[in-house]
Amino acid sequence: MKADELYEKCGGLIKKYRNRLNKMKQQELADKVGLSRTSVANIEAGKQSVSLHQLYSFAEHLQVDVQELLPDSSSSVEGGERELRKKLPKGSSEELRDWAINVINKG
Repeated sequence: MKADELYEKCGGLIKKYRNRLNKMKQQELADKVGLSRTSVANIEAGKQSVSLHQLYSFAEHLQVDVQELLPDSSSSVEGGERELRKKLPKGSSEELRDWAINVINKG
């Protein structure tokens, strides 16, 4: 996984968990982790890297294990395949699944 993709997915997870906490505002989270609202927005968008100590602070204030803020290392193509298999209608032919997975893998 490329660094920019990693930061984008990590930021997306931070945003997901922030929104689960009664739609916590970016400013509120920023105050808790000691960053500006703009920094939180940039981290969530994957435009700014997050340090290890900041990641632990995010996890603490979002009330999740730090692992929840890290993307699955196999989440790129393999994760896409898993999601596709879940979304295809039951009874879809193996041929259709193989074709769709081939399209994903070619990117």
